[in-house]
This record gives sequence, C-alpha cells and structure tokens, in this order.
Amino acid sequence: MPSFFERLQKATQLVEGDTPSYLRTHPLTTERVADVGNRVQQIPFKLVEDSLDFQLMRARVIAAQKTPHDAIEYFQSALGDKKYGNPLAHRYGLVLALIRNKENSRAAQEFATLYRTAPANATLTTLAGIIKQTEGQDQNILDFYRSALKQYPNHQALVFDYVTVLLNQHHYAEALDVLDKEIARDGNNAKLYELQARAYTALGRHQEAHHVLAYFQILHGNLRGAVEQLELAKLAGNDYYQLSTIETELKQYREILDAQRKRR
Repeated sequence: MPSFFERLQKATQLVEGDTPSYLRTHPLTTERVADVGNRVQQIPFKLVEDSLDFQLMRARVIAAQKTPHDAIEYFQSALGDKKYGNPLAHRYGLVLALIRNKENSRAAQEFATLYRTAPANATLTTLAGIIKQTEGQDQNILDFYRSALKQYPNHQALVFDYVTVLLNQHHYAEALDVLDKEIARDGNNAKLYELQARAYTALGRHQEAHHVLAYFQILHGNLRGAVEQLELAKLAGNDYYQLSTIETELKQYREILDAQRKRR
C-alpha cells in the first residue's frame, strides 16, 4: 500500500489541476505515505497454512509438467529427504507420475500407502477410481463411482471419470442422465458437451450430437465451428422442437459472425 501511494503521488504531482477531487481534498503528502507505512508495519505477520487441496493440485501440476521419469525422481527425492512440503501431496504426485509411466502395479502400492494415511478428500477419491481402472476392476467400478458421488456430488473430476466409465461400458442412457444433471448445475464446461456428444452418437442420435457439439465449440470460442455443427444438426434429424431451437441459435450466431466481419 505505501509503495502504491508513492507511485500515485509521482504520477499525479505534475497534473494537480486534473487530479480527481477526492485526491485534491486528501492530498498524497509524504506524511500521509509515511503514516500508511507505519500502520502497515504494525499489522502482525500471519502465515496462512496451505490447504491439502492446494498442495495436491500443486503436485498434480508438477507431475504433469515434468517427464514421467523426472517427476518420479522429483517426488521420490522429496519423500526421501522428508523436508519439502506436504508428504501426502508428494506421494499423490508420485502416484500420478507412475501412472503416466505405465507403472500401474507400483502406483497402486504407493496409493495404498497414501490412502491409509490421508484424510477423506475428493481428489484422492478420484485417484482411487483411476487406480481401480488401471487394475481392471470393471465389475465393481460403477458401484465405486456411485458411492463416491454420494459423498462428493459436485466434484467434477469424479463426474467426468464416472461418465467415461459408463460410456466405455455402453451405459449411454445413464451417462446422459448424469450429464444432464451436471449441465443443469453448471453448463459452462465444454467437456460435458463433448461427453454428451459421445453418448448421443453411440445411440445414433446424431442431430442431438451435433447440437451439443455446437455448445462445445462456443465454449472454446469457435463461433464458426458452432455454426457448422448447427448446420449439420439441421441435416441429421427432423425433430420439430430440436429444429426450432437450432434455427433460432443459427440465426443468432450468424448475426454475430456478420457483425464481426463488418468490424474487420
């Protein structure tokens, strides 16, 4: 704050006549800047402990940015030295790196150690589902996700993984039901529409598949791509209500495209 006031004082000292009234009635004198500095010095210093979720996401970023081999070495070293950051987060990063390196058996062993010592957490539960998938536990995997989502109903990573498993096991109607509820809660994630399109395509409902892919394109900022998908949707089916919505959206998107061309 003191440094901001000093910069503001330098920026306005030569244009005092144009200075806003609230600055003219409360001029930025050296005394006022010093007073603010003194007040800041009196504020007690307080460290805010990072949450486990923050630590896990930081480890996830590190695991994704490094090569699998380098990430494994990094997290193994951190765990061995026992002096860098959160050991739960480091083991989480190690598990992710091992999965990327196709060392699924060892990843499962490290995850078992992590899960025994960690508190209940949606991110770790999501990783538990991934481990089950790598182990080929197809029979129990859907029960796992149904139970997990009762505990963490709004954790989107769990939703994505659950829907992906449903699609892989050909439970298309159930996948669409889950996606419809998630879109009603938060329809601004493009991946939801991508998964919807997969389900509709598998069911042969191509008009709806192209329609939701238009929303996918919109959320990626590709208006021209959205128009192309809507045009394909018009040709792919004859549902009156769908066609009415598609025509309305096509008109709106084309008007926006025309306005953009004129501005250029």
